[in-house]
Amino acid sequence: MKCPNCGKEIANDSKFCEYCGTKLVKKLPITKKKLLPWLTGCLVVGIIALVIILIIQMASGAGYVDLGLPSGTKWKSEPKSDFYSYAKAKQKFGNELPTDADFIELQENCDWKWNGAGYIVTGPNGNSIILPAAGFINYSDNVTYEQQEEGYYWAVSSWVGNATYWFTIQEEGYELKSNISYSDDYPAGFSVILVKR
Repeated sequence: MKCPNCGKEIANDSKFCEYCGTKLVKKLPITKKKLLPWLTGCLVVGIIALVIILIIQMASGAGYVDLGLPSGTKWKSEPKSDFYSYAKAKQKFGNELPTDADFIELQENCDWKWNGAGYIVTGPNGNSIILPAAGFINYSDNVTYEQQEEGYYWAVSSWVGNATYWFTIQEEGYELKSNISYSDDYPAGFSVILVKR
């Protein structure tokens, strides 16, 4: 081998260079025992980084889809998995509930395809959300009706007043409906999908 200091050829088992006196350090192969703590450390750092990324995504509105709508409103990719009365939906979700105008914009600017159990709604930019036909719950008997046939989604009024709005879907089509009243409640639980403005 060659001396790393003076470059002269010396014996492979030398501990010192016989020409310049440089101490020679042999490179040891990495053993499993030395490699394991390093790999474990990398794994821990990777998990911590992943958790931080997930927290940041949740805080920044992950799960909302930009459909390319003129208003810039983003829609949640899927609705909540429960039914809510109108009053409870307004109380729990507030400004995250879509307005009647939001649903009209969705209706007028998107491509709607029935998939046998609801609609895949595709925006002008090609991104999609899902509106299942989850039916509704009747609070007088606590029974769920019209599953996979129709879907009902709460909307709040974009105008002054307390008209109760909802968007209904079925295979034959979809439309915005309203109960022109000043009551905050309605005797049925509908689905909720959220928006981010």
